[in-house]
Amino acid sequence: MQSEAAHLDTPLHLVLVEAQGDFLRQTIDIELFIAQGFGGVFMFVLPNGMEQIVARARAKGVCVFNHSAMAITGCSQNIVLDQHAAGYQVGSYAARWINQKLGGKAEVGILANLTDSQLVVRTQGLKDGLQQNCPGATIVGEVEANTVDTGAAAAANLLQAHPNIAVLLAFGDDPGVGAYTATLEAGRRDRNRFFVGSADGTRLGMEKVAEAGVYQCCAFFFFSFSATQA
Repeated sequence: MQSEAAHLDTPLHLVLVEAQGDFLRQTIDIELFIAQGFGGVFMFVLPNGMEQIVARARAKGVCVFNHSAMAITGCSQNIVLDQHAAGYQVGSYAARWINQKLGGKAEVGILANLTDSQLVVRTQGLKDGLQQNCPGATIVGEVEANTVDTGAAAAANLLQAHPNIAVLLAFGDDPGVGAYTATLEAGRRDRNRFFVGSADGTRLGMEKVAEAGVYQCCAFFFFSFSATQA
């Protein structure tokens, strides 16, 4: 977005903020943008409860572009993904790895989102891609984790409770990166014996995959369609 803005004839000033999955912080950030007279807000947020904030922004003439997991009523534009397909890609890649490296059998831990309806769909895609392509994979634990910190804690608990886990799959890169950290701390460093994967394709996730360690899959996907609301 920054590189595209640099090529516009009309100068476009971008201010980037990161709420780290905190609903209160994301609300405050957007309210500040509205109060400061920004012309537009691009957001990737926890969507539940955002309709009133969006309505206040639109009433003040602020365009709101939503790139979150689900549509938010009143936005100038909602960009929506095929969430199941996103998760399925990661699950099927992990299944192929299990078939090739572990003879088609492995214990698997899932870092899930259990609250956002669309990210629940992505989490289900993880499991479907795994189990449909590797029937010998057994999901031994599923824990909700939405951030790097909660991903690390969840993965550490899963590895302690199920020491034979060979695969950790996360619905998003943030918990995936956390899982990767916990995996290394647990001494699981052989990429032929352990696999971490996630769906998002963020810069942080891609950087971890580039290390050529046990973080072996970070699915990047394009927006499949755009739904515009007045």
